[in-house]
Amino acid sequence: MGELGILTSRSIASRSNRSISGWETGLLGYSISCSILFEEKIAELYERLSLKLPSTLAEILLHVARESRNHAEFFSFLAKTLGVDRSRCEGNKFLAVLDGFLERAGREELSIGNVREILSECAGLERTVGEEYHVKLLSQLISSNLEIVSRRLPSARGWRIILEEISVEETYHASLIEYVVGKL
Repeated sequence: MGELGILTSRSIASRSNRSISGWETGLLGYSISCSILFEEKIAELYERLSLKLPSTLAEILLHVARESRNHAEFFSFLAKTLGVDRSRCEGNKFLAVLDGFLERAGREELSIGNVREILSECAGLERTVGEEYHVKLLSQLISSNLEIVSRRLPSARGWRIILEEISVEETYHASLIEYVVGKL
C-alpha cells in the first residue's frame, strides 16, 4: 500500500501473480469498496463546503458532489452484483484524511481561507491518488479479469467504458475544484 493507503503500482505488481480468490477478499473487492467510500465522502465534503461559498462557486461544488454520488451508486451496483462487502476498506489512510476534512468542514466558524485550504488539498488528492487512480485500477482489473467478471456481470466491457468515463470526470473534478480555489 502507498503512504495514504492507496494501492500503488508496486503493491499491484506484488499482487499481480495472485489470482482473485474471492470478490470479498480480493484486490478488486477492496478497490470497489474503497471507491464507494471515497466517492461518498468526497460528495459529502463538497456539499458541506458549498454552504460556505457564494452561490456560483457553491453550485460548482454541488455539481461535483452530484457526480461523485453517481459514481458511488455505480460502484455500489458493482459491489452488489459481484458480492463485494462494502466495509472492506477499513484502515485506509486516505479515508482518514477525508474524515479530517469533513470534521473541519463541519465547523461553523470555517472561514473562506479554511475552505480554500481544504479544497486545495482535495484538488491535489483528486488529481494524484484519489478517485481517478482507483477508477483506473478498477478498469484495469476488470479488463484483465474479464472472463471471471463476465460470469457475474454480463456486459462487463460496457461497465469498463463507464469506469473510463468516470476516470475522465475525475480529471474534470480536479480542474473544477482548482477553479473554485482560484476564485476564493
